[in-house]
Amino acid sequence: MPFSRRATFASLAAASITPDPAFAAIAKYRAAFAALEVARPATFAATERKLLAALDALLATTPTTIHGCRALAEFMIEDGADDAQTLEVLRRGLDRLAAA
Repeated sequence: MPFSRRATFASLAAASITPDPAFAAIAKYRAAFAALEVARPATFAATERKLLAALDALLATTPTTIHGCRALAEFMIEDGADDAQTLEVLRRGLDRLAAA
């Protein structure tokens, strides 16, 4: 396939307007955590399940931009989520960017 500047610019433009899924995953987790902090005993178990689902979604997310990787690193620092699973998410995002 021949090199095309137009195709290259089009793909770059599309990539620049596609939101990084890391931002939404972090926001969803933080919202679920905040809800758990104020949950009443009757709703605590359901709210906790939502928090765990948000965590699973976050851990399944791969940042697609350097900004998403930075947001994830800041999340890890601010929220104390510096475990191996969260580091793996960051590694996947950085590997993806390095391969691009």
